[in-house]
Amino acid sequence: MEDRRTPRRPCRLAVRTADGRIGGRATEMSDKGLYLQCWGDDPLSVGQRLTLEIDLPDGPLNTMAEVIATQDEVFYRAGSIRFIGLGETAAERINHFVRARPPRKRRGVALAQIELNERSVAEA
Repeated sequence: MEDRRTPRRPCRLAVRTADGRIGGRATEMSDKGLYLQCWGDDPLSVGQRLTLEIDLPDGPLNTMAEVIATQDEVFYRAGSIRFIGLGETAAERINHFVRARPPRKRRGVALAQIELNERSVAEA
């Protein structure tokens, strides 16, 4: 079970800044923000304010956002982005998109199953 105030949902949405300097894709989104994998050479920095255009299925959405964390992945620079000052219509569009997405599938094997398998091997 996800322990968050607002659920994050996996997605693949094109995202770019209004000035075109930063672009990439959102791989997770919630009502409060998104996780952005960036292409290009411009780094993200914590506290940086951005004007984003997000390609939602019902059309582009423009919003202000702030970088709250950054991370270097193997092939991408990435960042956690928080939406700022969403209007009612924009918030409703994001909420509708997020709620329509299925939750992330759990990966791996449950710990109880691993323990059972280890006991089975030890008893054999």
